[in-house]
Amino acid sequence: MNRINDISVFGRKRSISPSSFQPALMALESRLVPASFSVDFAITNDWVSGFQAAVKVTNLDKIPVTGWKLEFDYASQINSIWDAQIASHVGSHYVINGPGWSKDIPGSGSITFGFVGAPGTDRLPPANYKLNGFASGGTTPVTPLLPTLAVSSPKVAEGNSGGTSGLDYVITLSAASTQNVTVNYATAAGTATEASDYTKTTGTLTFKPGEVSKTVRVPVLGDTVVEADETVLLKLSSPVGATVATGTGTGTITNDDVPVTVSPGSLPSGAVAAAYSQTITASGGVAPYSFSVTAGALP
Repeated sequence: MNRINDISVFGRKRSISPSSFQPALMALESRLVPASFSVDFAITNDWVSGFQAAVKVTNLDKIPVTGWKLEFDYASQINSIWDAQIASHVGSHYVINGPGWSKDIPGSGSITFGFVGAPGTDRLPPANYKLNGFASGGTTPVTPLLPTLAVSSPKVAEGNSGGTSGLDYVITLSAASTQNVTVNYATAAGTATEASDYTKTTGTLTFKPGEVSKTVRVPVLGDTVVEADETVLLKLSSPVGATVATGTGTGTITNDDVPVTVSPGSLPSGAVAAAYSQTITASGGVAPYSFSVTAGALP
């Protein structure tokens, strides 16, 4: 291999040593040679009005990519970002740069950044990735959007002691999955009291491929006490194969007890040495009724 000892600049020769020339050449190669790369995109949390996502860019070549710049088209709005910077955003086209501490992607290495966004017009993942101006020379797998889970907020009449009423919480998937989806659930006290108003209920739901709805029943412990409506919470956690959109359902136990009304509210006075008779009636509550009459003082 011939060494380069001099170069011509505007008709003049300038001596240059190989050691001083090579670093500039290597830097030029690491920036301009397009690396084969892949991009993994995943929604990590979704609360309907917004979501959190993670993006992983993997350099499939042994040559490092310095000063990385990732471009893509994305209909959703990126509101905040970490471990990266938004260099430009025009229409639906984004350009993302590495931060000061992570400007390079090492050979056979990767970088990851995340962002919080808001739904766009289609909820599709980003498309048309380019790294430093070059489209991927390798594969670019895209993780599909996960379905979302939501729990309903049911109501039920309390019923009496020994009854069989219950709060039926319906947990739904926004779309059927091709794999099993699991999620944990557990009751939590609202205004109702565990063990006296309802039975603690916990467990794990499994949605098989194609299933989109499950029901969890929380037994209600009835009584005959007149009281305000009470609430019981059912919370979802630790989803696998889906994200949680509505994670808490508020069940309402409505009061169905009626207060006892006694008529007359007070008894008329009687006369000494005279027969006394008065009819007392009651309504509401639960029959049979019991009455207690206390004699007053003599005038």
